[in-house]
Amino acid sequence: MEELNKFGMETKGLGFSTDVTKESLAQQGGYGFALKDPQHDEAWVIFTDQVHKEIPSFEMRAAVPKWFPLIRTWFNAVGLCKLPWTDVRHPEAANTKNPSQNWPTLEYYLKYFNSTM
Repeated sequence: MEELNKFGMETKGLGFSTDVTKESLAQQGGYGFALKDPQHDEAWVIFTDQVHKEIPSFEMRAAVPKWFPLIRTWFNAVGLCKLPWTDVRHPEAANTKNPSQNWPTLEYYLKYFNSTM
């Protein structure tokens, strides 16, 4: 077992997800800073980074581990699905300061959630 410690990837004593993250610095950072452990729930930005190409600069990739887990935690807390926010892009997201945050869709979520109160 001690030999595994020489090359095993872990954060907070927990092993990384089996996803290959070498193509996405944002995904690697997300795994390293996830609140629970290095898994996709709080760090699934590889699709946004590599497919949508919405995290183009190093500065934007460095900021992802801060804002992504906070928004994902909100989705979990209120029992909403993150799929339309993370994977389906609102057409107006590209016109915002940070398209990867998909604020037009987040605003819809907030309206829907607030209308139930």
